[in-house]
Amino acid sequence: METTAQKIADLFSDGQTFVTHDGRELDDLCDAAGGMRYGCAEIYRHVFGDGSVITVAGNAWDLGYTDCMCWRGMGHDENCARLADEDAEEV
Repeated sequence: METTAQKIADLFSDGQTFVTHDGRELDDLCDAAGGMRYGCAEIYRHVFGDGSVITVAGNAWDLGYTDCMCWRGMGHDENCARLADEDAEEV
């Protein structure tokens, strides 16, 4: 079953495209789907009611995590606090 974030992502050709072929914008689609926006002007995420996330950073976006600004397609940034927490749990 696809999440809200996946359904929206499927409307775009890639994570550098912000407008669908029929002119709908990523942020508008996220707002219409009930996404709550968190972050700042350059790096922010849309968190949906089902817990799925789209994270936007500059001129690109991807599916994201609920508790950090990292992208699922890239994994956690080396400075991500969540990554440090996961490493600590493995010890």
